[in-house]
Amino acid sequence: MFCIVNTLLRWTLTFVPQYLLQVIVQNGCGSLFSSLATVLCDPGEAFLIATPFYGGITHSVFLYGNVKLVYAHLDSQVSGTSIRPFQLTMDKLKKALQDAQSEGVKVKALIILNPQNPLGDIYSLSELTEYLEFAKRYELHVIVDEIYMLSVFDDSASFHSVLEMDRLPDPQRTHVMWGISKDFAVSGIRFGTLYTENQDVANAIGSLCYFHGVCGPVQYKIAQLLQDRDWINQVYLRANHDRLKAAHTFVTDELKTLGVPFLNRNAGFFVWIDFRKVSCCKESSAQSN
Repeated sequence: MFCIVNTLLRWTLTFVPQYLLQVIVQNGCGSLFSSLATVLCDPGEAFLIATPFYGGITHSVFLYGNVKLVYAHLDSQVSGTSIRPFQLTMDKLKKALQDAQSEGVKVKALIILNPQNPLGDIYSLSELTEYLEFAKRYELHVIVDEIYMLSVFDDSASFHSVLEMDRLPDPQRTHVMWGISKDFAVSGIRFGTLYTENQDVANAIGSLCYFHGVCGPVQYKIAQLLQDRDWINQVYLRANHDRLKAAHTFVTDELKTLGVPFLNRNAGFFVWIDFRKVSCCKESSAQSN
């Protein structure tokens, strides 16, 4: 465990003072979501999340703690204070939180996916600061899932971790996740990390490692992988980004040819496609027949 944490921190978190680090390793980010839900919430309480989002989170947070999700709905059209489709704004977060409170639902944390799954949005440091300040204002924990941080495949886009901030607005309530399953295309190898400066949260999550531990041989192999930074940076990531970009270009070129709208983003393994026009055409054709 110590070897993995050391190599991971040297590679990804060198900007964080070593003595402040609290890193917990479990068998995947799904396990970490389950553990965080159990530790941060009482049964029936909720996490706030922007939708659409990766659906597996719903199951993970409900599994142990009976924690529900409250949705901040993102619009496909630019409206209100937004300047791009599906933009997460303070107004949308505030409305979702107030709606939940009016229904008697206690929200304990905000989940931020960066890069966002499935939209592919990459949040700027200023946007991240706004989200964290919002959470601080309402005394919410923030769970930042950065599992696609190394899967930004276009040079015109850049990823910024919340841990790059000079100062976290509420460090005791900020918890950052990453795992190898996406960026290294090894979903079958269950390995996820959680960074938190909250010692109570770290201890509580750590106690659940009894059920979600990573076996010794897997720890050793991952440590060997993460230690080879030259290969990761100069060989693997370059090849992976080229392949992701080529796949994205192939799919989006076909969509353009077919006249099907889509959200053009530069991160992750997915393209958000608007099939409403196609569905309407098929409906009209079926009705006329």
